[in-house]
Amino acid sequence: MGVRGQYKERHPPAICEQTMTFPPIAGAARQAQAAQAAQAAQAAQADPAGQAAKDAEAAQGARQPAPRIALIHALAHSMAPINAEFERSWPQCERMNLLDDSLSRDLARSPGGLDAHMTARFVALAAYAIETGAQAILYTCSAFGPCIDEVVRHWPALPVLKPNEAMIAEAVARGRRIGLVASFAPTLATMPAEFAAGVEVLPLLADGALDALDRGELARHDRLIAQAAERAAALGCDVVALAQFSAARAAPRVEQVVRVPVLTTVASAVRALRGRLQPP
Repeated sequence: MGVRGQYKERHPPAICEQTMTFPPIAGAARQAQAAQAAQAAQAAQADPAGQAAKDAEAAQGARQPAPRIALIHALAHSMAPINAEFERSWPQCERMNLLDDSLSRDLARSPGGLDAHMTARFVALAAYAIETGAQAILYTCSAFGPCIDEVVRHWPALPVLKPNEAMIAEAVARGRRIGLVASFAPTLATMPAEFAAGVEVLPLLADGALDALDRGELARHDRLIAQAAERAAALGCDVVALAQFSAARAAPRVEQVVRVPVLTTVASAVRALRGRLQPP
C-alpha cells in the first residue's frame, strides 16, 4: 500500500460541511424578485446598450461556474476567518473545508519537526482534495511551508498556495522591514526563511494568545496580538504582517495601535487565488 493509502487508513480527514444556499420561496421574496425584474425592465428601456452588456456579462458568468477551492486546515481556529473572507470578497467561489487538527499538535511535540511522515500527510490531504474536484488548494496553517512545497512539486500545474505567500508578496511590496506577528511559535521558526534576501524580518511572538483563543477569550487574544504588533512597530517596521489565519480577527485592534499598514493572510490569500483562477 502506498503512503497515501496508509495515511488515509490512519488519519481520515475530517470533512467540514460546505455552505449551501437555497432560493427563497416565501411570498415576500417573490415580491422582491418581481420588483427587481420591473427595475431591470425600466433600466433596459432607458439604456438598452448598457443592459445588453450586463446581460452578456451575466451569461458569461453562468457559462463559467465558480471554481472549487479546497481549504486545508491544521487548526480549527483558521476555518472561520478564511471562510468569512471568502464570503466577504468572493462569495461565488465554492469552498470545501478539510480539517486535521492533529497536525499542529503533532508538530508541536515532534522531536523531528517537519519530517517525511508529516510531509506525506500533507500530500495525502492534497490528493484527497484533488480527487473531489478541487481546482486549487489553500493551506491555512503557516508552520508547514516545506510540506506544502512538496505538494507543489507533486502537482505543479495546480494552484497551491501556502497560507502566507500572498501576504509576503504584498508585505515586501510595502517595505523592507517586516514585523511578523504570530501566536504559534513554530510559525516563527519556519516562515522568516520564506522572505526574499534583503528583507529584514522582525519576528514577534504573541505569547499566550493562542491559549486564550483556545479558551474562548477572544478579547485577550486580540489584545496580546496587538501588543506584539506594537513591539514590532517600536522596532521600526514598515508593515505589520499577522502571520496566521487565526490572528486575522485581531486586525482591527492592531490598526488602532500602530501607524503602519497591517496585512492579514486571509485577505491576501483570497486576492491571490482570485487573481490566478479568474484573471481579468
